[in-house]
Amino acid sequence: MAMQLTLEMFRSTQAADPYAFQAGRQDYVLRTALGGAELATLLWDETLLAELLALRQPRRDPTLLQRVGERLRQFLATPSFARSESELLAAVARGESVLITLRLAAAELFALPWELLALSGSGLQLGALPGVLLRYAWPQT
Repeated sequence: MAMQLTLEMFRSTQAADPYAFQAGRQDYVLRTALGGAELATLLWDETLLAELLALRQPRRDPTLLQRVGERLRQFLATPSFARSESELLAAVARGESVLITLRLAAAELFALPWELLALSGSGLQLGALPGVLLRYAWPQT
């Protein structure tokens, strides 16, 4: 049986409008498995936007992938994600398949390369883990 992990996030302000993105500091609510909530903050600054554009280039800086992955890791530095990450890594180590669903109610979060998410202690990125399927979901669809 596959392990299932759902990361559900929405903007802490203007949550009813998934397209109400504004550059700068954005706070997001990360729902926990038992219905709680934690705050995750991402700075949508010129550096991040330039890095996202640079990822599309064929001759990009090789350190860019790790840098963006680390930024995503810092974004998700919450207690509940730390627990989920350790469960994820344990399941992969046992050879189990893992289904990760990103349920994102803020359109800008779909622009992030979640496959590059750096995992603590392993030096690996989420998309490099064997047996892990990452899927994206729009809430209520």
